[in-house]
Amino acid sequence: MAIFIGGQKCPLCNLPMTGGAVFGTWGVWLPASDPLWKYCDAAIHWECYATWPNRKRFASTYFEFWVKEEENDPFWHRAYLTDDVLVTINPSEPIKSAWVHLKETGERISVKLGEWEQWLADDSKAGINPVSALAINPAKRAMKKDVATVDQLLKSIDVSRKRQVIEQFMAARSRNGKEKK
Repeated sequence: MAIFIGGQKCPLCNLPMTGGAVFGTWGVWLPASDPLWKYCDAAIHWECYATWPNRKRFASTYFEFWVKEEENDPFWHRAYLTDDVLVTINPSEPIKSAWVHLKETGERISVKLGEWEQWLADDSKAGINPVSALAINPAKRAMKKDVATVDQLLKSIDVSRKRQVIEQFMAARSRNGKEKK
């Protein structure tokens, strides 16, 4: 997520980020020539982001960034992917979490694996902005069919597809450890 410094201004409305919900991104995935590039690795008022005319395109590119990023991440594994939702999980202690990425909004929702089934069952819209609710509810309905339990999530991981990534990470870690001695 973007580094958020108190008093910084929202890049959409140019008002200080002094309270309320914030949408934030991590990383820079768009080329500098893209007019939306300046919003990468940024914090934005949710209220501004929800009504931003470029939100859908921006969110879609951010979603695609995470789909691609997962391929090279030795810790997070794809458990579920549709055109609209990506669920990655890190089953290792102390993380033991799922990240639910929504194409519609660009959000990444963190859910502890021990709370997965409860989170999926919760249809409450309390505390969720209307734009998020429109994206989360259909995503939850789809996930309830395919990965309704933690066991189903864990079984959906294909560690073998990331074996090379994991081996490269371990080799680099080993080299770095030897260089420090």
